[in-house]
Amino acid sequence: PKLEPTKPFSVFWNVPSFVCESRTPFNFTGSGITHNAKDAFIGDEDAIFYNLGLFPHLGNPNVNGGIPQLGDLAKHLIMVESNVLKLLPNPMFHGAGIIDMESWRPIWVTNFSSLRKYQSASINLVKQQHPSWTNKTQINSEAEKQFETSARSFMLRSIEKVRQLRPQGYYGYYGYPRCWGRPTGLDKTCPIGITSQINDKLGWLFSASNALYPRIYFNPVANSQDSIHNDIRRILNETARVQAKFSGLDAPILPYAVFQSGLHFFNETDLDLAIREPADMGAAGVVFWGSSSMFHIPNECAKMNDYIQHVLGPYIIKTEKFFQNCTQVNCNGHGRCIRKDYFQMAQENLRDGDHCKLKEEEMKEIGNNKSNANEFKASYACRCFDGWKGSKC
Repeated sequence: PKLEPTKPFSVFWNVPSFVCESRTPFNFTGSGITHNAKDAFIGDEDAIFYNLGLFPHLGNPNVNGGIPQLGDLAKHLIMVESNVLKLLPNPMFHGAGIIDMESWRPIWVTNFSSLRKYQSASINLVKQQHPSWTNKTQINSEAEKQFETSARSFMLRSIEKVRQLRPQGYYGYYGYPRCWGRPTGLDKTCPIGITSQINDKLGWLFSASNALYPRIYFNPVANSQDSIHNDIRRILNETARVQAKFSGLDAPILPYAVFQSGLHFFNETDLDLAIREPADMGAAGVVFWGSSSMFHIPNECAKMNDYIQHVLGPYIIKTEKFFQNCTQVNCNGHGRCIRKDYFQMAQENLRDGDHCKLKEEEMKEIGNNKSNANEFKASYACRCFDGWKGSKC
């Protein structure tokens, strides 16, 4: 089916289960999971680009110049084109396309902890360029300016090149947007000041993306349900804000999620958080991620296959059917159902000109339907697809 932004909800598979081919080939029939042929990381349904082009990163020795300022953007873009043409030979590719670049972050202040070395290297570069400078503020300011300018060029030109080469796909960077800082209490938003400030500074990245791939990984064994629930709501509400402000309402939100933590396969309560919560908040689907290390566990292939058949698959089918029916009943097939308590937050993110922005009387009509016995009408409102509007689309 490829990625259909107007499909109510889809689940994509980004797990290297191809390693099981020789042992226990996976059977996805009837699971509702959208996957590539032979479970490959890159295919017609979804493609995640690791090591795209010649992104600079620090190491021993440094790679491609180490920091963006010393990278060769022209050579990088030539390599990006070569990579894309090789990895996506179908010029009509219209699946999910994810660029995974985690060596550094394009906003200076977000390179903390292990990434602080990019700040240090940038400062040293300015000191080499201007040996007579002694003012630390001047040196740091110039280093920040140089770093952010070059980082922006690498990330922006990369996604523009991929979209130019395979224009029907849906592209974004893995893990963006995200929350910055840790909120306290049970509020449902990221720390407002720092998060919106940084993500708005990344507006150029989100404006160039026609899909958004935030990350909502969690460990249900180590964290409480309430804590996980609030983290997911914060991240997805911020993603909805970014979508409305920069990417456009037709850019699908597809958070990266997991279904296993260590030896623990997620039960239905866990899946309510990993799958149902994003669906309720208006996501177009989720992308399930897993690493090859998962398959070092004895009998993991057989266990995961059994889990898909008896737990994960039935849950996905139930969820996809629910939202398909909700779309037909509530939205005339022309919109995505969002649970009403989240719909109000979503409306607050919209601007007056957006086709999904409802009039005050339409919002009242939605509120008055709460007593309706039909669960769709009682609990869900519609966000209309492009070309449709009104409370029922």
